[in-house]
Amino acid sequence: MSVAPYTLSKRLINLIPLATVLMLLAATAALLASCSGDAPESGTDSELGDADTNVSTESGDTDAAVSKDQPLAYAQALVQQAIDRYERDGREATIDYYNSDESLDGEWHVFVLDDEGYIVSMAAFPNWVGVHDSEFKGYKDYPAGQMVIDGASEQGIQISYFTSGLFGGLELKHLWVVKHEDLIFGSSSWSGGSVSRSDQSAYTQEYVRLAIGLYEASGRQALIDYYNNPNSLDDRWYMFIADETGQLIVHGANRDLVDTPLVDVTGANAYPSGQIVADDASPDGAWSDYIFYNPETNRSQIKHSWLVTHDGLIFGSGWYEDGPARSDEPEYTQTLVQQAINLYNSSGLDVALEYYNDPVSVDEQWYVFIIDANTRELIGHFNPELRGADTATLEDPTGYSYGVDLMDTPEEGLWLDYVIRNPGTGEDSRKHTWAVLHDGHIFGSGWYE
Repeated sequence: MSVAPYTLSKRLINLIPLATVLMLLAATAALLASCSGDAPESGTDSELGDADTNVSTESGDTDAAVSKDQPLAYAQALVQQAIDRYERDGREATIDYYNSDESLDGEWHVFVLDDEGYIVSMAAFPNWVGVHDSEFKGYKDYPAGQMVIDGASEQGIQISYFTSGLFGGLELKHLWVVKHEDLIFGSSSWSGGSVSRSDQSAYTQEYVRLAIGLYEASGRQALIDYYNNPNSLDDRWYMFIADETGQLIVHGANRDLVDTPLVDVTGANAYPSGQIVADDASPDGAWSDYIFYNPETNRSQIKHSWLVTHDGLIFGSGWYEDGPARSDEPEYTQTLVQQAINLYNSSGLDVALEYYNDPVSVDEQWYVFIIDANTRELIGHFNPELRGADTATLEDPTGYSYGVDLMDTPEEGLWLDYVIRNPGTGEDSRKHTWAVLHDGHIFGSGWYE
């Protein structure tokens, strides 16, 4: 397995002059280039088939050769060959073979663990023989080695993890491991490509996938232990996970939220962020936007989360975005209206009305109102005296029937100006309102001069 060599390389790079590093990289590139072409004909058959290009899926079956261009299939074939060798030659001969240079296949190799999880064969990195595989960690101490031990089965499992590159950046790596009798056979890792935090959506999805992978390989307690540890935090990313009852079992950024029902977790002005998460999560994964506290900036921000339900659990992670400041009144107003629509889309009309009919939803001079576009009834407003009004009959002190224009709100939204009582001052003021028609309801908010 090649987690450790990456760690070793990071240490060595600080000790080697830059010129030497560049020479080594150039030599490595030349070697890899030579391995990527067709292998020379040898005149003798090899158990590995075409030594640098293909591997047979079973000994002697050259018709079923698998190309390195199919890394998962190639890894599976290598591991199956090792198991076939074990069945044919026995335990000691197999261990000896995979500790020999003869077993190396270009950049590919097989490693073998005993029944206690210790490495007994690794020709590519012989210094790691005798080391317990749990010592191998991915990026942020991700327990890739322990996952090999816990997850290996007769059917086989793919273990995936991030590793740090020599010059920064991250790479997604994969292993294929199979348990056979009292040994674990595994392939060297292959690259799933570089990953960048600048592609926030793709990075978030991979981050969540790795959490599900840890759960699948090592179980719930290992999942809880790792992601509740501050070491698992990755810049702005952390995991939050709820169990079958909807209670948080993991919150990487705030341990105080562990054991809290997800639906009781709220954002600024008690915005029901946890309810949105519970309602949006799906087996295929779903994106969800809501307001939540960012522990990195110590303020509430818009959070974009990827949410997946798996085996009864909700897995989620995401990143934060600065919304508009209150000083940018038009943008701030439009954002509040979109948040109301998001809540409606995620959790339904009843939840939206319960929230926006509660004065706790009022944000300084801003509040959201909701109109039933079919009945014209004002159904959502923090002031109970105004709820139930026929919107079309509303007019301001100047005689302007703004309610009629509100009822003509299009899906793309409109701005309206009218005079109305400012609840903050108790006086009539000109209000600038943004309204949007969505799914048979009109959502609006605004600010006062």
